[in-house]
Amino acid sequence: MNWLIGSQLFLLATIIGYCALRLLHPALAPLLAAVTDEMKTSLETAGWTPEKFVGFVYNTTYYAVAIVTFFYQGGMALYYLRRRAAVASALATDV
Repeated sequence: MNWLIGSQLFLLATIIGYCALRLLHPALAPLLAAVTDEMKTSLETAGWTPEKFVGFVYNTTYYAVAIVTFFYQGGMALYYLRRRAAVASALATDV
């Protein structure tokens, strides 16, 4: 159970760390290269520059991944922590 709980916390820290790294050092050039002329026209009509739009989507994506990871992996760690006694008693009985 310690490994199970620890693995959830390790995964949580790893993913949030990766998101923080990507947010601190964004790589927008490949994404900007994928913006077509039609997309640029649509963005300008909507009042966005391609740089601002790609930056907004990039940041929003990594913030969303970090938040979802925090709740999901944190919830899994909490779930396994609360079920520790039940698993221990199930393993102690002979089946």
